[in-house]
Amino acid sequence: MAIGTLTRLDRRDVAVTLATLESDGLIERAPDPDDARRNLVVPTPAGRERQHLLAGLAADAQEDVLAPLDAEARAAFLAALRLLAGAAVLPSQS
Repeated sequence: MAIGTLTRLDRRDVAVTLATLESDGLIERAPDPDDARRNLVVPTPAGRERQHLLAGLAADAQEDVLAPLDAEARAAFLAALRLLAGAAVLPSQS
C-alpha cells in the first residue's frame, strides 16, 4: 500500500519526507521490480536503529500518559482507541 494512503499525507509531503530520510541515511529507495512506476522504501541499518530509539521513546510517553489509569481503565481506553482507529476510513475505502 502507498505510504501516502497509509499516512493520509499529500504526495508532495511524502516525497519531501522521503528525500529527507534518504539524505539522512535512514532509508534507501529502489525501483519496484513488479511495477516500474513505483519505488520500494527500505530502512537502512541506521534507520532501523532510529526506529528502535523512537519506538522506545513513544512507549515511554504512552506509559506517562496512561500512568493515572488502573489496569482495567487502561485496557478499556486502549480497546476504545483500537476500535476508533479501525473505524477510520482511508480515502480508497470511501
